[in-house]
Amino acid sequence: MKKRHILIVAFSYPPLFAIGSRRIAMLARGLYDKGFIPHIITAKNPPQKYPLENLVPEQYVHHVRWFDIWQLIYLLNKFKLTKIFGKVLGYYIPFASNTVPERRRFYWIRPAIKKGLQIIDKYDIELIYSSYTPPASIRIASALKDKTGLPWINEYRDLWTGNPYVKQSEKERKMNFQKEKEMIAKTNALVTVSEPLKKELEKLHQKPTYVIYNGIDEIKEFNIQSFNESKIIIVYAGSIYKGKRDPMPFFQALKILKEKDTELYFKFSINFYGPGLTRILGKDIDDLELNDIVKLHEPVSHAEILDIQEKADILLLLGWNNKADVGVLTGKVFEYLGMKKPILGLGYKEGAMDNVLKETNTGKIINNPQEIYKYLIKITKIVQNKKRLKSFKDNITIESYYRKRQINNLVEIIKKHLVVNSSKF
Repeated sequence: MKKRHILIVAFSYPPLFAIGSRRIAMLARGLYDKGFIPHIITAKNPPQKYPLENLVPEQYVHHVRWFDIWQLIYLLNKFKLTKIFGKVLGYYIPFASNTVPERRRFYWIRPAIKKGLQIIDKYDIELIYSSYTPPASIRIASALKDKTGLPWINEYRDLWTGNPYVKQSEKERKMNFQKEKEMIAKTNALVTVSEPLKKELEKLHQKPTYVIYNGIDEIKEFNIQSFNESKIIIVYAGSIYKGKRDPMPFFQALKILKEKDTELYFKFSINFYGPGLTRILGKDIDDLELNDIVKLHEPVSHAEILDIQEKADILLLLGWNNKADVGVLTGKVFEYLGMKKPILGLGYKEGAMDNVLKETNTGKIINNPQEIYKYLIKITKIVQNKKRLKSFKDNITIESYYRKRQINNLVEIIKKHLVVNSSKF
C-alpha cells in the first residue's frame, strides 16, 4: 500500500526537552511504523542540555529558524546595566504566553506557514495535524487550512482559554476565546488527552473529539523484590507549582511520621528532580525539619530519570486539588504506570488522574496529611514484603493504556477524516 503523507505542526519537538515534545515524537514514530510519512514542522530552538531523541528520519523533520526574543532577554539579564530592561521586556513578552497575539513566537509563525506550503506543494500531503500548546501551532495550521483546504485535526494537550494554570485578564480571555473559536471552527476533528477534556472541548467547539492518551511506551517485568533493602526510596520528577502542583501535604505527612515513628521515618529517602526546586521548596523543607531525608536535585536527562524511577520503591505524583484540574492527565502518569510500582498521588479526587490510578490498581490520590501518613505505613509493608509486592504487581491492569493501542486509535481517526477526501483505503 502506498505510504500516505501527513503534516504535523508542533512547536515542541525533540531535541526540545519537554513532555509535549516526547508525546509528538512518539506519535510521529507510531504513525511512521503504521505506514504514514509524518512531515514535522517545529521550531529551531537553542541546543538543549538534555536533548530528547528524534524518532523518525531526519529528512522529515523541519526545524524552522526564527528570532526568539528570549535569547535577547537572557543576554540582557547577564549585564548589570541592562538587567532591568531585560526584566521589563520579559514581563511584556512572557516566556510561555498563551495570549494572542503571541509576542514571543510571532517570528516563528510566518516562516512556518511558508515551510508548510512548500512541503504541501512538494509532497502529496493529505492531512494537517497540529498540537497545542502554544497557540502558534493552531494559527499556522489554520492558515495552511485556509490556503489548501486540507483536512485538519487539532490536538489539545491542555485547554487554551480554559487552562486553569494560565493567568489571563478577562479582556485577554474573551479575546483569546474569540480567536480560538474562529480558528477551531475550521477543523475537521479534535484530539485530547483525557475524557474530561474531551467533554469540555465538545461543549466549547461542537466538533468530533477523540481521546488519545499519552500511553505507556513499554512494559518491563521488574524484579518482584524491593530494590532497596535498607531504604524506602520515593521519587518525584517534574515541575512544582506552589498552591497548585504542590507537595506540602506530603511534607506535612512526613512531619507526622517523624514525630510518631522516628525509626520508620529514617528508613525513607525522598528525592525530587526538577527546575528551581531549592527556591520553591527549600524553605518549606527547612521549616518542617525534613532536610535529613528530603533531597532536591536539578533536572536530569529523560534516560537518567527513567533509571532513577525504576530503582525507586514508591513514585510520587502531583496534581492540583481543584476541580479545574479534573481533565489533566500528563505523560508522567503513564511513565509511572509502565514502572509497575505503587503510586502516591496528590490532586483532584474523581478527576482523570484519580480514575486512571483506580482503574489500573496502581495507587491512590490522597490530600490529607494524616491519611498520607497512614498510607505511607501501609505501602511500606507492601514494598518490603516480597509476597505482598508480587500480589500488588499481579493486580495491576494497564493493557488498555499501551502506546501501541493509542497509535492504532489515532490511525483510525486519521483514516476516518481522510475517507471523505480520498478512496485510497
